[in-house]
Amino acid sequence: MQPDGSIAFAYDPAIAQGFAADDGTDPPDLWPLWQALDAKPVLLVRGALSDLLTADTALRMKQAHQGVFVQVDVPRRGHPPVLDEPEVLPAIREFLARHAAG
Repeated sequence: MQPDGSIAFAYDPAIAQGFAADDGTDPPDLWPLWQALDAKPVLLVRGALSDLLTADTALRMKQAHQGVFVQVDVPRRGHPPVLDEPEVLPAIREFLARHAAG
């Protein structure tokens, strides 16, 4: 909040401009990159209110992944979750305990 009472953004509102495809081209297909992670365990932490990583996309990611895939949806959060939510911390600890190189 600004001293005059107006809202101050805690991020750069122009952050997405670099991703805009104003030249009529399609965005790049990132699914091959996702498929390259098949052999790797994945922990997906998703804000349940996210409009950037939708529930449908998360489901598609899960269906396309052949390896270990753990998903945590954080209620009442958009994108991105802060990662200190009570649903997230135990999931991160468990995932790392099982899959971190040690």
